[in-house]
Amino acid sequence: MKKLNVLAVLMLFAVGQVFAWGQNGHRTVAEVASHHISKKTQKAIIAILGDENMAMAATWPDEIKSDHAYDSCKVYHYVNMKSDETYAQSEKNPHGDAITALQMMSKIVKDKTQPLVRRQEALRYIIHIIGDIHQPMHVGHKEDLGGNLVKVKWFGHKSNLHRVWDSDMIDNTQLSYTELSRHVGVPTKAEIKNWQSSSVEQWVAESHQVATKLYDTVGDGNFSYRYMFDHRETLYNQLEKGGVRLAGYLNALFG
Repeated sequence: MKKLNVLAVLMLFAVGQVFAWGQNGHRTVAEVASHHISKKTQKAIIAILGDENMAMAATWPDEIKSDHAYDSCKVYHYVNMKSDETYAQSEKNPHGDAITALQMMSKIVKDKTQPLVRRQEALRYIIHIIGDIHQPMHVGHKEDLGGNLVKVKWFGHKSNLHRVWDSDMIDNTQLSYTELSRHVGVPTKAEIKNWQSSSVEQWVAESHQVATKLYDTVGDGNFSYRYMFDHRETLYNQLEKGGVRLAGYLNALFG
């Protein structure tokens, strides 16, 4: 029985940690970013992705999860830390994490000697990883696998804290990613400047702080309308920040 439980936890870690925001969430981040990239960046993206827009590219790293050739890439989707740790203090995964993957993929994209297919995959990962970093539970606590082990109910159905922030709340809005991208808000010039001037490590620290607050509000774990009402603005803010920062990152990458 113990062996079975361990296996179940490992499977949860391998699969549950891979998804962030769900398709609509990732596409929303990419759609927001598409309104803040420069013409030069847009041209560079088209040169690499062709007819594939950013919103479609954003979900590819999750869609290839069943291909064992990409098993080593599962660690690229998250940065888990203990509740009282910063990224600098945390024990680093020797196989990598979202931060190291973002650095690696950026080098590949900028290297025009790389095969086009490699640059395409790398750009998709960049778009996806920055979305991942802004899903708070992907920068959650290491001890509960980013909220996967925190069991809750969402409108009476079994769920967990990680899944609530991946997709349950976003699905509850019943909005398409284009509708949601317009609904999350219009950032001011000051917000854009502030959000884009911070480092990736600061994004991680910020999301980790949000995640820590979310752990403190689990309560009895029966989530429904009140939970959605209490956390909707945080959800929208993370999606909006993720998109604006993705645009800034790409503008700098192709600048």
